[in-house]
Amino acid sequence: MIALAVALAVSLAFPAVGGAHRPRGPGGGDARYDRAGNLVSFSAEPTLSEPARLSPRNVRRAAVRFLTRYVHWFNARDFHLLSGRISHEQGDALTALTYRTLIRGIPGPAFAKVEVDRRTGRVVSEDAIRVHPTTTIFRVSRRQAIRTARRAVHAQGQIRSATRDIWRNPEWNVVIFFPGVLFGNTFAYVTVNGSTGHVEGVAGT
Repeated sequence: MIALAVALAVSLAFPAVGGAHRPRGPGGGDARYDRAGNLVSFSAEPTLSEPARLSPRNVRRAAVRFLTRYVHWFNARDFHLLSGRISHEQGDALTALTYRTLIRGIPGPAFAKVEVDRRTGRVVSEDAIRVHPTTTIFRVSRRQAIRTARRAVHAQGQIRSATRDIWRNPEWNVVIFFPGVLFGNTFAYVTVNGSTGHVEGVAGT
């Protein structure tokens, strides 16, 4: 859910034209910058042929080098790699890396994601944003968040996960599984404010 929130925040806060924003990114491609000159989002075309040459270690180095250069608040010591995913869509050779700050071991209010072309070592897409949360303290327990999430979807279901996150508020992200008989399995994704206990979002598949 955080990735969706980041994408929406970027599109609303940093339009592609106007103000202090520049239309071109590093080496070409479309880009958005904030008023301090930080690269907020960037996209360029990946390569579609030739073998992938970069090792996972060099992919990570390319990502950190890019973010350190173009996002002034990014610091490799403060950000932790949360996920790395390899793509082979339409002939590309991309690795997507997601970095977050951590607060007491919980993913915190700064996010950076890049896709590195393993053929060239170039970053071909980037999203980076940080926010200032109202508080980082959780006053709602895991049990309370699960109970609230079940009330929100009016069903019990099976709890697949209940994880903490700190973005604009401390959040519990609860995933509820409903095994299907006629229409297949479904999931509900409920976000509960970890400070107030209010439901902030419900989605399903």
